[in-house]
Amino acid sequence: MRFPSVREALGRARKSAERFPLALAAGVVAAVAACLAMGAEAEQTQYLRATLAGLAGLPLLFVVALAAERWRPGRRGAWLAGAVAAAVTVWFYFQSSGWSLTLLFTRFFHLAAGLHLAVAFLPFVGLAGENGFWQYNRTLFLRFLLAALYSVVLYAGLALALLALDQLFGVDVEGETYPRLFFVIAFVFNTWFFVGGVPTDLAALEERRDYPAGLRVFTQFVLMPLVGIYLLILTAYLGRVLITRMWPSGWIGWLVSSVAVAGTLALLLVHPLREREGHGWINAYGRWFFVLLLPSVGMLLAAIVRRVGQYGFTERRYFLLVLALYLAGIAIWYAATGSRRIRLIPLILSLVAFATLAGPWSAYAVSRRSQLARFTSALARHGMLVDGVARRATAEVPLEDRGRMSGALEYLIETHGTTSIAAVVGSELAGEPQRGPGRFAADRAAAVMSGLGLDYVSRWQAGGERQLHFTAQTDSLALGVSGYAYLLETDLVRPSTVRVGQDTITLSMDTVTLVVTLSRNGREALRLDLASEMARLSEAGGGSGVPLPPERLVFEAAGEGSAARVLLRILSGTESAGRYRVRLAQALVLLRFD
Repeated sequence: MRFPSVREALGRARKSAERFPLALAAGVVAAVAACLAMGAEAEQTQYLRATLAGLAGLPLLFVVALAAERWRPGRRGAWLAGAVAAAVTVWFYFQSSGWSLTLLFTRFFHLAAGLHLAVAFLPFVGLAGENGFWQYNRTLFLRFLLAALYSVVLYAGLALALLALDQLFGVDVEGETYPRLFFVIAFVFNTWFFVGGVPTDLAALEERRDYPAGLRVFTQFVLMPLVGIYLLILTAYLGRVLITRMWPSGWIGWLVSSVAVAGTLALLLVHPLREREGHGWINAYGRWFFVLLLPSVGMLLAAIVRRVGQYGFTERRYFLLVLALYLAGIAIWYAATGSRRIRLIPLILSLVAFATLAGPWSAYAVSRRSQLARFTSALARHGMLVDGVARRATAEVPLEDRGRMSGALEYLIETHGTTSIAAVVGSELAGEPQRGPGRFAADRAAAVMSGLGLDYVSRWQAGGERQLHFTAQTDSLALGVSGYAYLLETDLVRPSTVRVGQDTITLSMDTVTLVVTLSRNGREALRLDLASEMARLSEAGGGSGVPLPPERLVFEAAGEGSAARVLLRILSGTESAGRYRVRLAQALVLLRFD
């Protein structure tokens, strides 16, 4: 392999700049805006918007340049297409001025996902054959990894050089210099290096037949077995859901999505081998993977629909529902037809991303209407809505409806700003037309609820679940030891086993019922039920994290030839409808055996 000379490298860099000038300009804009944001305060949000607009423009201007090469509209037509794409980038910047940070980042990642998927398939629209499409995306993927490696090494080397100048020669290097250096390398150098390896003759890629053997080994012996293991786990979990009739855990969406992505990636990585002799197993995998994925996708759909029915739409629930429907459609199509048209996967997902980005059916419009409807319907149920305008409560409102109102208000203020509720509660009660994350949204929602004559209900209270954190005052700790022979310091959540003479003693806690069990040589010797005591302490104001006198957290029990005195030093978890989920239960335990 011959390494290029400096002149050759500079020549390639110049050609890359001539080939993708607007994409590189977008990278420069993003880098400059990010650098300026480091030293700004009042204008920081403005520079952040410019950074994200530049980053969104990168894939857009890149794919427009590739499309111009592909269809050759002439120099004037290419520049016109580039100008339109640049105008879209500028439009994104100005349009985002009215968005909250939550909405800004959500819309950015939404748009960026659709554009990156368009990069994967748009240059091949109208070109026959799947091999060229695969070779093109393989080249982009490997070039991306190589660009990332070069960028990391370059940044680490330059950052260490700056640090050496600072430490050895006393050169004053500001702390903000390091992130600014990162932005320049990540947005300018990385982009420039990446576009330098983009194929120029896309049609010729169909004739390439080279395939890295290491890629097949990785996919066949690492990625596919992992996908199989997780599919088995998901199928077993589905069986558990059907038997116990307990709805799936909230994070099942992440697991199903991850398995779908990993399994589809595995199929795409070995796609060129499907036509070769001795690789029939790939076609079998391509069909059975989607068949086995369908039950998990069905479980995910059921969980999302139920969640939306309970709490309404938010952007995340909307995206998860759309993704589940997409996975169901793709799985049914490939399972039923055995199709080998892999370009359908990014094409359809990109179209779905753009279709849900704007309009009354978009994730943002649907979520806003859904949460506003939850709020107004709760008001109407209690006679607090007259001609579409909220009125103060004249009677007691149940916790469930107050929780529904509080949650909807907090979401609307944080994501869509106070203007989204002004028409219902009035501009004076809604406050200034602003928005903010976390504490601001919660405080503003609490103020609105107070103005309506209601108490604000946090999301934990609304869900019937509250945090518990019992702690003992260690500065006044004095535990009587009279009559006991052994002391054990343990976390009751994790069963502990100790030897006492010829006996084996096991101490454990059921983290749901709060029953502490002491077993002696495999037989239960005594049990201590803490649930009633925790309920009593909670009603008395405990469980909020405020340290309690040690004597209030001392409990005793006796059984067959055994006795125990337990001092809970820390007990942390949640409580819902009298049921607990304990995460930590540190305790001192005194034991006696007859």
